[in-house]
Amino acid sequence: MKLVDNLAGVIEGEEAVIDVFKRHISDAIKNKKKLDIDIAVGFFFFEGFREVSPFLKELYKNGKLGKIKVIMGMETTPSTKDALLSLQRDVSVLDDEDIKFLKELYENKKIEFRVYLDRRFHVKLYMFYKNDTIVEVWVGSANFTRGGLKENIELIAPTGTDEYSRMIYKEFFEELWKNSSDRLEDLKVIDVIVKEVGEKPFIYLDPKTFFAFLLNKLNKYYLFENIELEEAQALEFQKISFFASLDILNNYGGCILSNSVGTGKTVIAATIVKYFNSIGKKALMIIKPASTDFWKSILKECGVSLSYNEIISIGKLHQANFDLESYSNKFGLIVVDESHNYRVSKPKSNRRKNLENICIKNEDAKVLLITATPINLSPKDLIDLISIFSRGKYKTKMDEEGITKKIRELIRKLDNIDKEAVELLKELQQKFVIRFDWHSISELFAEDIKKISGGLIFEEPAVNENEYTYPTLVKTLIFDKVVDFLKKLNYEYAKMWEGSYVEDKNLIFWYKWILYKRLESSLYAFKVSLETMIKRNELLLNFMSGKSYDKKELIKYFGEDRYEPILNCLNKMNSDQRKKVVKNIESDIDLCNNMLKKFDELEEKGIENFDTKLKNLIELIRRNKGKPMLIFSSYIATVNYLYKKLSKLKEIKEKINFIHGLAKKDKEKFVNDFENGKFDIIIATDVLSEAVNLPRAKIVINYDLPYNPVRLIQRDGRAIRITNPKKVEIFNFIPKAEIDKELEIYKKLNMRVNNILTFIGLDFAMWAIEENKIKQVNEEHRKKVIELVREYKEKLSQESPEKLIKHLIPTWSKEDVVLRKAIEKFLITEDLVKSIGVYKKPVYTILKSENGKEFFYLCFQRDKKVEQLGELQLGSLIKAKQLSEDDIKRIYSLVEESFLEKKKELLYAEIEESKIRKIIQLCKKLKIDYEKLRIREKIYTESEYKSILNKLEELEKVAPWEEEEKKREVISFIESMSIQSVEELEKGYRLLGFIKYVA
Repeated sequence: MKLVDNLAGVIEGEEAVIDVFKRHISDAIKNKKKLDIDIAVGFFFFEGFREVSPFLKELYKNGKLGKIKVIMGMETTPSTKDALLSLQRDVSVLDDEDIKFLKELYENKKIEFRVYLDRRFHVKLYMFYKNDTIVEVWVGSANFTRGGLKENIELIAPTGTDEYSRMIYKEFFEELWKNSSDRLEDLKVIDVIVKEVGEKPFIYLDPKTFFAFLLNKLNKYYLFENIELEEAQALEFQKISFFASLDILNNYGGCILSNSVGTGKTVIAATIVKYFNSIGKKALMIIKPASTDFWKSILKECGVSLSYNEIISIGKLHQANFDLESYSNKFGLIVVDESHNYRVSKPKSNRRKNLENICIKNEDAKVLLITATPINLSPKDLIDLISIFSRGKYKTKMDEEGITKKIRELIRKLDNIDKEAVELLKELQQKFVIRFDWHSISELFAEDIKKISGGLIFEEPAVNENEYTYPTLVKTLIFDKVVDFLKKLNYEYAKMWEGSYVEDKNLIFWYKWILYKRLESSLYAFKVSLETMIKRNELLLNFMSGKSYDKKELIKYFGEDRYEPILNCLNKMNSDQRKKVVKNIESDIDLCNNMLKKFDELEEKGIENFDTKLKNLIELIRRNKGKPMLIFSSYIATVNYLYKKLSKLKEIKEKINFIHGLAKKDKEKFVNDFENGKFDIIIATDVLSEAVNLPRAKIVINYDLPYNPVRLIQRDGRAIRITNPKKVEIFNFIPKAEIDKELEIYKKLNMRVNNILTFIGLDFAMWAIEENKIKQVNEEHRKKVIELVREYKEKLSQESPEKLIKHLIPTWSKEDVVLRKAIEKFLITEDLVKSIGVYKKPVYTILKSENGKEFFYLCFQRDKKVEQLGELQLGSLIKAKQLSEDDIKRIYSLVEESFLEKKKELLYAEIEESKIRKIIQLCKKLKIDYEKLRIREKIYTESEYKSILNKLEELEKVAPWEEEEKKREVISFIESMSIQSVEELEKGYRLLGFIKYVA
């Protein structure tokens, strides 16, 4: 005898449940015996029928099928209505051939159904008769489903081995049969099969079953993870962040948690640590020293054992002699706080190398990266973070799913961010980043915020644009002269940073732009920069003339890592080069001195009288007297200047303090003093924009405006916390157009678009493309790009940065929010989701929409991936379940539109025939079998065409002895492109289901 457990692999000699049916059917055909079967199961008969249908057809064809009697039982509330709905759901897995065969059996009285409604029915009983005699009775755990017959680990065993016992089972079955119903609301089972399934293009599911179907198709099982989040007092959006993070961690070995500042990322991370502990895995947490106590308190609140896990400071990873062995093969989870500090630099930093080595040494560990800024200036920032956990089996999975290819494509586009690059970036973020922003939290989880904040409701910050200008004399002396001044500057020492003399125009443009931004920040910061530039240049002239020099002074002005390369570079120069450099340095000194003379004119007349920007700030402070406030600047010189001037005012003097990277202040004490009311006004650089909570603050002032909205969010986030979601006022200083010389700098210095993008940042390019202001950010549209800089700056100064960034980045999955609500509303269980079969026709349900509009939500399969069209809402229940002819036309139209949109992307290749011909010509020349590679059949994007052409052209130039190896590489490269033909697309495109939302 074999153990019937669906080949579970537990012991030798196993068999699947379906094998029992096959064996009896084969024996009946072989020995020409009539076979009858009695089946009593839960309400899942039809999925099992589909599995055994081919064998039953053979038996029926041979005239040896007696009768199949089926009792189905409700496993939930035993009502007639529920039974009918479940029957429709269950039977909908059948295709037309199955239905036709079932109907024939039914009409020829070869199969009969009954439904047991009196109470819950958990019987799993199978009885086989040969020539009217019971030959075997099987009982156990297996339902008559695909899973029960051959996939799940089940156990059924033969029973009733003697004739008396078999008769008892037969009597039991017949009593159940007598007490079962063969009619449901006056509809016979077969009528339900034909009318509800066989004759309609779509199958209706009740909302509960439809949402269970969606959970199944979208593979959202992580929303059922069993972890006691309530112990951590987690809010619903934090739970969803937990569920989604865990799913990404399990799928790809790493996840980037990027919820907005002040929303409890630490609570979510602590809950993930707790989950890993519950499955016997330790966590290593890498945290900044200033955050350690805060982390420990949150971990303790969440019930996480500090002794079981380990916390280390980021400082340890800075060490060149880091003790890697102490952190090898110990951890199942690695948590990295403020992970943007681990982006790849040149040369690679110790902290990055040591983190990579820890991940390699703990090869099975999952990596949770926490940062509010996964992208700062470039998509490379995100790619750097993904590469931390892209290793081993997870790297293989990313390769197989085409993710690695998309990353490579994005890297190729780093110098020319276009719409395709933006889409790639969004796709990677959707795959690896979890991010809830304040706006979406307040929109979807207002009740949760009220609960934790004692009834307070989050309000969007009030953003105020604060335009400033300067008097005519300042404009005439400084601003009207600054562009020509910058144009003439040589910046000789910047050409020597790397130890050799390199005239990198891009680098020089960067320094000139930074110098201008200092002027935009404050007159004082610009003046200090000019003085520093003169001092640097004078030090270089002294060295070149053979005079003695002070090493400490060189280190002070050039930095410890740069002064030696500069001196080495100067020593290596020939006489002609030295003459040129000396001339340029002397010119820069003259230029700076002439500009400083203009400041002397202002000094003579009292520069404070001309600093109207400072006056504007003082007036703002006085208007908001008594309100705790944060004043941010990007520059230390501006912070020092503002503190010096403001602290002289009587009404402010005792209430103000400052902090920046060179201030050497205890940040923790500084923050505590502010929160305890020892002072009310903070002036700071962005040293205070991370890992600090300042909920006492009611006003945030950006004295100069960074282009990165995420940086603004970080600044604002110091004052906005989830436990205290008060109204915060933001004031953004922006220069009036009459003194804003930035656009003129771009024009007169002839800065390339790529330089501008580097200065302004990736967010500008994404904003421009998403807003359809420019189709492509490149030199062709240079004039338009420059015009948009001012518009973007104004947008930053006027709008909440949360709102601005929201349309740039798909920050969270609304589907998860809706599905979580559906699970709670309909009491959907994981077992129900797992029991959903493969429907042969698209399924649907009908709900009342939440916004009073009529629309459709579609779920369809494309390229083996499940995609969605339209907005998923929970909606509310209604009685209607019928579709009109117009509805059916509209559904087909939406599917066709979606298909054509993808088809259009592919079919444009018809006008690219010349490129195809060029590829084929090169393949022929290089003796590459283009037909085998299906070059003409497949459709490629513009960048993929270019990549293939480039590879082939490179192959033409290689040395003869390298040709074969390089040829194999090129062929492998072309084969790796998983591009579809239109025919392949059509095969892989299928509507799965939809919701009709009625007004």
